[in-house]
Amino acid sequence: MCGILTIYKKEGIGRSDLDSSLKSLNIIKHRGPDGEGLILINTKNQEYEVILTADTPKGISGIGIEEIDFNKGYDLLLAHRRLSIFDLSIKGHQPLFYKEQVIVFNGEIYNFHELKEILIETGYTFTSGTDTEVILAAYNHWGKDCFAKFNGMWSLAIYNLKTGELTVSNDRYGVKPLYYFIEDQNFILMSEPKQILAFPEKMRGINTRAVNIFMDLGYLFIDHGTFFKDIFRFPIASHYCFKAGEKNLSFIKGPEKFYVLPNIIKNDISQAEVIKTFKKLFSDAVKIRLRSDVKLGIALSGGLDSTSIAFVAKEVLQNHNFTTFSVIAEKGSEGDESYYINLANKQLDSENIQVNPLYDFNKESFLNQIYQIGSPVADTSFFAQYILNKVIKKNGVTVLLTGQGGDEILAGYHHHFYKYTSELFRQGKIIKGIKEINKWSKLKGKSKRSVLNSAFFDFYLTTKTKLGLSKFPFDFQNKIFSTKRLIDFLKLEIEMLQLPYFLLADDRFSMASAVETRNPFLDYRLVDFVFSLPNQYKIRDGWQKWLLRETMSEMPDEIRYRKDKKGFTTPMQSWIASNQEMLNSLALVSDQYFPEHISKPLFKRAAMGAWIQNFIIKN
Repeated sequence: MCGILTIYKKEGIGRSDLDSSLKSLNIIKHRGPDGEGLILINTKNQEYEVILTADTPKGISGIGIEEIDFNKGYDLLLAHRRLSIFDLSIKGHQPLFYKEQVIVFNGEIYNFHELKEILIETGYTFTSGTDTEVILAAYNHWGKDCFAKFNGMWSLAIYNLKTGELTVSNDRYGVKPLYYFIEDQNFILMSEPKQILAFPEKMRGINTRAVNIFMDLGYLFIDHGTFFKDIFRFPIASHYCFKAGEKNLSFIKGPEKFYVLPNIIKNDISQAEVIKTFKKLFSDAVKIRLRSDVKLGIALSGGLDSTSIAFVAKEVLQNHNFTTFSVIAEKGSEGDESYYINLANKQLDSENIQVNPLYDFNKESFLNQIYQIGSPVADTSFFAQYILNKVIKKNGVTVLLTGQGGDEILAGYHHHFYKYTSELFRQGKIIKGIKEINKWSKLKGKSKRSVLNSAFFDFYLTTKTKLGLSKFPFDFQNKIFSTKRLIDFLKLEIEMLQLPYFLLADDRFSMASAVETRNPFLDYRLVDFVFSLPNQYKIRDGWQKWLLRETMSEMPDEIRYRKDKKGFTTPMQSWIASNQEMLNSLALVSDQYFPEHISKPLFKRAAMGAWIQNFIIKN
């Protein structure tokens, strides 16, 4: 897990460009505190020079910054900050060379051991225990087809010193986001948008569309944009090949997809086989994410997803104990899940470290949280995540397993239930839909009429939008509200709605503390299998995430059959009430820039003001 920077400047990279690059790397030093590496390349003749800095590990060969001859026509820079996870020696230093290729890579390939064995059988040899070296060998052997073979998370750039081609790729679900700035066929690739602060001449201000979507709807990162104008996100599940001198450079239209979510539903598989296959895939997803040369832990919220991961990890690791980390609130208050957390840990027999983030919530920490994530946030749960990662690092843990993705693939949110019953009504399965509503209402303690109204409203709105009778201000809204099937809506959740932002927060807050997070529910084998199943395995008899509940029989039933739905829940309203003055001061900053949003909720405006103060006023 690391941070990367790649720059192509066709007229040549000069000393000022290098100085800005070093500042850019320093901005993300938290992502890779274990070392820094740079290489300058002339893409016309393939000459290159490895550059040594104060943070380059000893034992790496190269030249110092003052020795660089900028008249040699270097036009490509690959740079890297390293967080050591596998093979902690300098053999894992990046940029890393293999044959005629060189790479900068952020992420983990969990199945690299298996791929390495295949490559060795075909004649490849390896000098390190890193997954990075396996990526290059795989790319050398399979070309662009290698990305479909990777089980993991990544953003990377590979340069071929023989062909002069640069290949850029992002993982299937965007777990490790990648961003870019393009100007006159020159570009900057980066791990975080705020790296652009090191290039003040490239700063173009605020993306007002992103602001309006956030303020009006609470959505973030619906499309390829960010809150920085002209800083865009590289498409997920894609790769793009660029050769110096190419015209019409486009990271949006040009990338080639190597993965799409399944569209075919399997109706000929027995329930027993479904449960057996799911358990096998889920167990292996956890198992390969427990591979590490550093200490690991598990985020435990007390909910179904994270507790399932912890119980599978206990089974996989057997006698090896691990530490769990939990967010708690004041006893008896909204968001207090300490009862379920303690219940799980008693059976797991694991060390559990708990934190109440309320005690750290002040203006300085809130501003720093917004700086690290690089965008405003809609509620206080993200602050809880930010503080938890700080505690995790203080306790010597570098790798953390989390439950991200469980709700999106297994239909865990309330609105997924409404979409499901709406689909049943559309199929003419009225009686089944009513039965599901009756059971769900009882489980959730809601009135049957209100739930029925919500389901029928989804049916009504979807039909009206699909027929073009309802129009919304933003194009993506029309796409969302015209989606009829639950499976298609879940795809939107993964590709453009909730999951991208949750993964972004996961990446930023963990890396702010030099912690790597891993998400077993986003193992593509598990995702593909679940997406190939009928809805009845996601929602049945009023129970959402039915398949996971049915599979995890070793868990306490009080958690397995919890009726409420929580995550890193926090007592948001009490936090706001006790920090009114601080939030008002930040909201005023937002109001000065966007007076049209002055009527929006206080917390949203304060978060927007914190973003402006961090990235616009200070720069």
